[in-house]
Amino acid sequence: TSWEDEYGKITIGDVVDYIGNDIRKIEVSDLEDKLKIQPTTVTQEKERIMKSDLQYPIILVQQDGEFSYVLDGNHRLAKAIVTGEKYIKSKVLYLDDKKTPEEFKRILGRRESSISEMYNFIANNNNNKKK
Repeated sequence: TSWEDEYGKITIGDVVDYIGNDIRKIEVSDLEDKLKIQPTTVTQEKERIMKSDLQYPIILVQQDGEFSYVLDGNHRLAKAIVTGEKYIKSKVLYLDDKKTPEEFKRILGRRESSISEMYNFIANNNNNKKK
């Protein structure tokens, strides 16, 4: 996985190397609220979501003091939501930190999460649990 603009390229390895091993447990419900996760009509990712491994942390981007999006681990977050996990292992890339490389800030700032295809599956599973 990588991201680039006309001036440079960043790989997931670059981000992981920069963040290091600082793993936090973050409440799944907080991420649902802060990332404004909403169901959609696409459910193509069901199998991949349920196969994802929650032992590996997701990577969140924090900007302006708030979580902006999931950089890596969208399927793991979706699985945590569906299975009713209270917490998820997470690493955070702080774009507001003065030490964060300018290239990271430029390329990864103000991006949108690409997980919309999962949320109808989440909504359907949550509705099935209530029945």
